[in-house]
Amino acid sequence: MNLLAGDLEPTTGEQRRSPSLRVGRYAQHFVDALQMEDTPVEYLLGKFSSSTGLRAEQARAQLGRFGLAGHHHLQPICKLSGGQKARVVFTAISLSNPHVLLLDEPTNHLDMQSIDALSEALAAFEGGVVVISHDAQLLQRVCDDDERAEVWLVENGGVEKFDGYFEDYRDSLLKEISAELEEDEKEEAAAARRKAEEAAARKAKKGGAGGGGRAAAAPAAAKGEEEEEEEAFVNPLISNPALLKK
Repeated sequence: MNLLAGDLEPTTGEQRRSPSLRVGRYAQHFVDALQMEDTPVEYLLGKFSSSTGLRAEQARAQLGRFGLAGHHHLQPICKLSGGQKARVVFTAISLSNPHVLLLDEPTNHLDMQSIDALSEALAAFEGGVVVISHDAQLLQRVCDDDERAEVWLVENGGVEKFDGYFEDYRDSLLKEISAELEEDEKEEAAAARRKAEEAAARKAKKGGAGGGGRAAAAPAAAKGEEEEEEEAFVNPLISNPALLKK
Protein backbone atom coordinates (compact mmCIF):
# COMPACT_ATOMS: atom_id res chain seq x y z
CA MET A 1 0.00 0.00 0.00
CA ASN A 2 2.89 2.36 0.75
CA LEU A 3 4.37 1.57 -2.67
CA LEU A 4 1.08 2.40 -4.39
CA ALA A 5 0.79 5.62 -2.42
CA GLY A 6 4.34 6.66 -3.34
CA ASP A 7 5.63 6.66 0.23
CA LEU A 8 8.20 3.97 -0.64
CA GLU A 9 10.40 3.44 -3.66
CA PRO A 10 10.53 -0.06 -5.18
CA THR A 11 13.80 -1.93 -4.62
CA THR A 12 13.53 -3.44 -8.12
CA GLY A 13 11.55 -2.41 -11.16
CA GLU A 14 9.95 0.98 -11.53
CA GLN A 15 6.80 2.84 -10.63
CA ARG A 16 5.21 5.35 -12.98
CA ARG A 17 2.23 7.57 -12.21
CA SER A 18 0.56 10.56 -13.77
CA PRO A 19 1.50 13.91 -12.17
CA SER A 20 -2.19 14.80 -12.09
CA LEU A 21 -3.23 11.58 -10.36
CA ARG A 22 -5.24 12.19 -7.18
CA VAL A 23 -5.14 9.42 -4.60
CA GLY A 24 -7.52 9.18 -1.68
CA ARG A 25 -6.02 7.14 1.11
CA TYR A 26 -7.41 5.80 4.37
CA ALA A 27 -5.39 4.14 7.12
CA GLN A 28 -5.74 3.94 10.88
CA HIS A 29 -2.86 6.34 11.53
CA PHE A 30 -4.65 8.95 9.41
CA VAL A 31 -7.36 9.05 12.07
CA ASP A 32 -4.74 9.45 14.78
CA ALA A 33 -3.08 12.27 12.79
CA LEU A 34 -6.15 14.53 12.75
CA GLN A 35 -5.82 18.00 14.26
CA MET A 36 -7.41 17.05 17.56
CA GLU A 37 -8.04 20.60 18.81
CA ASP A 38 -9.88 21.61 15.62
CA THR A 39 -13.54 20.95 15.03
CA PRO A 40 -14.41 18.79 11.97
CA VAL A 41 -15.55 21.92 10.10
CA GLU A 42 -12.32 23.78 10.92
CA TYR A 43 -10.25 20.79 9.87
CA LEU A 44 -11.96 20.55 6.47
CA LEU A 45 -11.83 24.30 5.84
CA GLY A 46 -8.11 24.29 6.63
CA LYS A 47 -7.51 21.57 4.02
CA PHE A 48 -9.83 22.66 1.22
CA SER A 49 -11.03 26.27 1.55
CA SER A 50 -8.07 27.76 -0.36
CA SER A 51 -7.87 25.04 -3.06
CA THR A 52 -11.56 24.43 -3.69
CA GLY A 53 -13.32 27.40 -2.12
CA LEU A 54 -15.05 25.16 0.39
CA ARG A 55 -17.44 26.99 2.72
CA ALA A 56 -18.54 26.05 6.22
CA GLU A 57 -22.08 25.10 5.19
CA GLN A 58 -20.70 22.88 2.41
CA ALA A 59 -18.36 21.20 4.85
CA ARG A 60 -21.23 20.52 7.23
CA ALA A 61 -23.38 19.12 4.43
CA GLN A 62 -20.59 16.75 3.42
CA LEU A 63 -20.03 15.64 7.03
CA GLY A 64 -23.76 14.91 7.25
CA ARG A 65 -23.56 12.73 4.15
CA PHE A 66 -21.00 10.59 5.94
CA GLY A 67 -23.22 10.18 8.98
CA LEU A 68 -21.67 12.66 11.41
CA ALA A 69 -24.50 14.24 13.41
CA GLY A 70 -24.77 18.04 13.26
CA HIS A 71 -23.99 18.64 16.94
CA HIS A 72 -20.57 16.99 16.42
CA HIS A 73 -19.56 19.34 13.58
CA LEU A 74 -18.46 22.08 15.97
CA GLN A 75 -16.98 19.86 18.72
CA PRO A 76 -13.22 19.40 19.03
CA ILE A 77 -12.15 16.25 17.20
CA CYS A 78 -10.47 14.95 20.37
CA LYS A 79 -13.94 14.51 21.90
CA LEU A 80 -15.23 12.34 19.04
CA SER A 81 -15.29 8.55 19.09
CA GLY A 82 -13.10 6.45 16.82
CA GLY A 83 -15.97 5.90 14.39
CA GLN A 84 -16.80 9.62 14.29
CA LYS A 85 -13.17 10.50 13.58
CA ALA A 86 -13.16 7.95 10.75
CA ARG A 87 -16.16 9.76 9.22
CA VAL A 88 -14.19 13.01 9.25
CA VAL A 89 -11.34 11.30 7.37
CA PHE A 90 -13.73 9.81 4.79
CA THR A 91 -15.29 13.22 4.30
CA ALA A 92 -11.85 14.71 3.62
CA ILE A 93 -11.11 11.91 1.14
CA SER A 94 -14.32 12.58 -0.78
CA LEU A 95 -13.59 16.32 -0.94
CA SER A 96 -10.22 15.58 -2.55
CA ASN A 97 -12.12 14.11 -5.54
CA PRO A 98 -9.69 11.18 -5.97
CA HIS A 99 -9.11 9.02 -9.03
CA VAL A 100 -7.97 6.06 -6.92
CA LEU A 101 -8.85 4.99 -3.37
CA LEU A 102 -6.35 3.14 -1.20
CA LEU A 103 -8.16 1.77 1.86
CA ASP A 104 -6.33 -0.08 4.63
CA GLU A 105 -8.79 -1.75 7.04
CA PRO A 106 -11.44 0.94 6.47
CA THR A 107 -14.07 -0.74 8.66
CA ASN A 108 -12.11 -0.25 11.90
CA HIS A 109 -14.30 1.64 14.40
CA LEU A 110 -17.29 1.56 12.04
CA ASP A 111 -20.69 0.18 13.05
CA MET A 112 -22.79 -2.01 10.75
CA GLN A 113 -24.75 0.93 9.37
CA SER A 114 -21.54 2.78 8.49
CA ILE A 115 -20.07 -0.33 6.85
CA ASP A 116 -23.19 -0.64 4.69
CA ALA A 117 -22.92 3.03 3.69
CA LEU A 118 -19.23 2.59 2.86
CA SER A 119 -19.96 -0.50 0.74
CA GLU A 120 -22.61 1.37 -1.24
CA ALA A 121 -20.31 4.36 -1.77
CA LEU A 122 -17.47 2.14 -3.02
CA ALA A 123 -19.82 0.27 -5.36
CA ALA A 124 -20.92 3.59 -6.87
CA PHE A 125 -17.37 5.00 -7.10
CA GLU A 126 -16.21 5.09 -10.73
CA GLY A 127 -12.47 5.26 -10.03
CA GLY A 128 -10.06 2.56 -8.93
CA VAL A 129 -10.30 1.01 -5.47
CA VAL A 130 -7.66 -1.01 -3.61
CA VAL A 131 -8.97 -2.43 -0.32
CA ILE A 132 -7.07 -4.31 2.36
CA SER A 133 -9.57 -5.73 4.82
CA HIS A 134 -10.53 -8.66 7.05
CA ASP A 135 -14.21 -7.71 6.79
CA ALA A 136 -15.87 -10.41 4.65
CA GLN A 137 -19.10 -8.42 4.35
CA LEU A 138 -17.33 -5.41 2.86
CA LEU A 139 -15.19 -7.50 0.50
CA GLN A 140 -18.15 -9.53 -0.70
CA ARG A 141 -20.09 -6.40 -1.62
CA VAL A 142 -17.14 -4.60 -3.18
CA CYS A 143 -16.04 -7.67 -5.16
CA ASP A 144 -19.47 -8.75 -6.39
CA ASP A 145 -18.72 -7.42 -9.88
CA ASP A 146 -16.63 -10.21 -11.41
CA GLU A 147 -15.57 -8.05 -14.37
CA ARG A 148 -14.26 -5.15 -12.28
CA ALA A 149 -12.97 -6.86 -9.13
CA GLU A 150 -9.86 -8.98 -8.52
CA VAL A 151 -8.67 -10.77 -5.40
CA TRP A 152 -4.98 -10.51 -4.46
CA LEU A 153 -3.51 -12.42 -1.53
CA VAL A 154 -0.88 -10.87 0.73
CA GLU A 155 1.07 -13.68 2.40
CA ASN A 156 4.59 -15.03 2.92
CA GLY A 157 6.11 -11.61 2.26
CA GLY A 158 4.59 -11.29 -1.19
CA VAL A 159 1.45 -10.50 -3.18
CA GLU A 160 -0.11 -12.72 -5.82
CA LYS A 161 -3.36 -12.78 -7.70
CA PHE A 162 -5.93 -15.37 -6.65
CA ASP A 163 -7.26 -17.42 -9.54
CA GLY A 164 -10.96 -17.01 -8.82
CA TYR A 165 -13.50 -14.72 -7.24
CA PHE A 166 -13.96 -13.71 -3.63
CA GLU A 167 -16.57 -16.43 -3.06
CA ASP A 168 -14.08 -19.01 -4.33
CA TYR A 169 -11.39 -17.71 -1.99
CA ARG A 170 -13.75 -17.76 0.97
CA ASP A 171 -14.83 -21.35 0.20
CA SER A 172 -11.21 -22.51 -0.15
CA LEU A 173 -10.33 -20.82 3.14
CA LEU A 174 -13.25 -22.50 4.92
CA LYS A 175 -12.18 -25.89 3.56
CA GLU A 176 -8.62 -25.29 4.74
CA ILE A 177 -9.77 -24.31 8.22
CA SER A 178 -12.13 -27.31 8.37
CA ALA A 179 -9.30 -29.67 7.38
CA GLU A 180 -7.01 -28.20 10.06
CA LEU A 181 -9.71 -28.59 12.73
CA GLU A 182 -10.35 -32.20 11.65
CA GLU A 183 -6.63 -32.95 11.84
CA ASP A 184 -6.44 -31.38 15.31
CA GLU A 185 -9.37 -33.54 16.45
CA LYS A 186 -7.65 -36.69 15.15
CA GLU A 187 -4.44 -35.81 16.97
CA GLU A 188 -6.34 -35.15 20.20
CA ALA A 189 -8.19 -38.48 19.90
CA ALA A 190 -4.93 -40.35 19.24
CA ALA A 191 -3.29 -38.68 22.24
CA ALA A 192 -6.25 -39.60 24.46
CA ARG A 193 -6.10 -43.23 23.23
CA ARG A 194 -2.36 -43.46 23.94
CA LYS A 195 -2.89 -42.03 27.39
CA ALA A 196 -5.62 -44.59 28.15
CA GLU A 197 -3.44 -47.47 26.89
CA GLU A 198 -0.50 -46.32 29.01
CA ALA A 199 -2.74 -46.07 32.07
CA ALA A 200 -4.09 -49.58 31.45
CA ALA A 201 -0.58 -50.97 31.01
CA ARG A 202 0.56 -49.41 34.30
CA LYS A 203 -2.47 -50.82 36.09
CA ALA A 204 -1.91 -54.32 34.66
CA LYS A 205 1.77 -54.24 35.61
CA LYS A 206 0.92 -53.16 39.14
CA GLY A 207 -1.68 -55.92 39.46
CA GLY A 208 0.78 -58.63 38.27
CA ALA A 209 3.44 -57.57 40.77
CA GLY A 210 1.19 -57.59 43.82
CA GLY A 211 -1.34 -60.35 43.01
CA GLY A 212 0.81 -63.56 43.05
CA GLY A 213 -0.97 -65.01 46.12
CA ARG A 214 -4.38 -64.67 44.52
CA ALA A 215 -3.10 -66.20 41.24
CA ALA A 216 -1.67 -69.24 43.09
CA ALA A 217 -4.83 -69.74 45.13
CA ALA A 218 -7.06 -69.94 42.10
CA PRO A 219 -5.79 -73.34 40.81
CA ALA A 220 -6.04 -74.79 44.33
CA ALA A 221 -9.64 -73.70 44.53
CA ALA A 222 -10.30 -75.19 41.12
CA LYS A 223 -8.63 -78.43 42.19
CA GLY A 224 -10.79 -78.60 45.28
CA GLU A 225 -13.92 -78.37 43.17
CA GLU A 226 -12.73 -81.29 40.96
CA GLU A 227 -12.07 -83.44 44.04
CA GLU A 228 -15.56 -82.69 45.36
CA GLU A 229 -17.08 -83.78 42.03
CA GLU A 230 -15.01 -87.00 42.04
CA GLU A 231 -16.05 -87.79 45.62
CA ALA A 232 -19.66 -87.19 44.69
CA PHE A 233 -19.30 -89.87 42.02
CA VAL A 234 -17.13 -92.40 43.91
CA ASN A 235 -18.77 -92.33 47.35
CA PRO A 236 -22.09 -93.84 46.19
CA LEU A 237 -20.21 -96.72 44.57
CA ILE A 238 -18.28 -97.47 47.75
CA SER A 239 -21.37 -97.37 49.89
CA ASN A 240 -23.36 -99.51 47.41
CA PRO A 241 -21.11 -102.06 45.55
CA ALA A 242 -24.17 -103.51 43.79
CA LEU A 243 -24.08 -100.51 41.44
CA LEU A 244 -20.81 -101.83 40.02
CA LYS A 245 -22.38 -105.23 39.23
CA LYS A 246 -24.99 -103.62 37.13
